[in-house]
Amino acid sequence: MSSPTLMIRRREATREIHTQLEALPYPQALERRELPLESYVEHLRAMAVVHGVLEHELRAERDSRLGAVWLENMRRFSRIPKSAPAPLGRHRSGCLAGGPSPSGHIAEATARP
Repeated sequence: MSSPTLMIRRREATREIHTQLEALPYPQALERRELPLESYVEHLRAMAVVHGVLEHELRAERDSRLGAVWLENMRRFSRIPKSAPAPLGRHRSGCLAGGPSPSGHIAEATARP
């Protein structure tokens, strides 16, 4: 029998934490569609920053073990739109709608002194 793929092993290893995270109020409200669209847009923007920083650092890493599991075709940031067609302003929830694209945040987070 062949060994499970990396994705299957990752899914199994993180199943419990995913269950815990999905039980938190934000994902629950998101799933019930109780949040304004702006909240979801800002969530996606934040995730774009996370992906951008992670992919930037992964590209700079030279550890051969990482190269064995992280392939260039796995990169997603370049596929994320750089801006969203949302008007600038604050929603009543306090979320900033519109605002800068994730690229600026990534450049700031990955800048080396």
